[in-house]
Amino acid sequence: MPSEISTILRDRAATRTIAYPIGGATLSEALADVISLQNLALYYLYDSSPQIGHYDPAKSNAERYPVLVARRGLPTLSVPTLVGDLADNPEARSILIFPVKARIKGRVTESLRDVGLRALRKWMARDVPQRDLVLSYDETTHSITPKFAEDWDGTEIERVYT
Repeated sequence: MPSEISTILRDRAATRTIAYPIGGATLSEALADVISLQNLALYYLYDSSPQIGHYDPAKSNAERYPVLVARRGLPTLSVPTLVGDLADNPEARSILIFPVKARIKGRVTESLRDVGLRALRKWMARDVPQRDLVLSYDETTHSITPKFAEDWDGTEIERVYT
């Protein structure tokens, strides 16, 4: 069994003003006793998903935005990815990490550890179909808020989290 979640895709953060708020090692440690890590896929998404068109941390003045999404299955992205056995695994789940402004990365990481990982663990522990879990960061309150994603009626490749 793997000791760390498989990273399927890691988009390069285009500028030094943005950074990913949490790493695979931290997520693996938090989830190892809740779910089999071989069923998880990790995606660091900047320009391979439509999210950048909705919110780009390098340019946006938004105060609230998603930083982590947990979902059943694997996402359909604008770039091909090598997912191996996960493509045929009905138990596969994916974690999508979106970049944040580098100047607040420490606060986001701390809030993810304090609040977000608890919500993520609960979501992963449930073995029933459920909507995607979205962990959003609020720059005003410096906190993570977990919520379920809104229903999406568009094509999967155009999926945007709010």
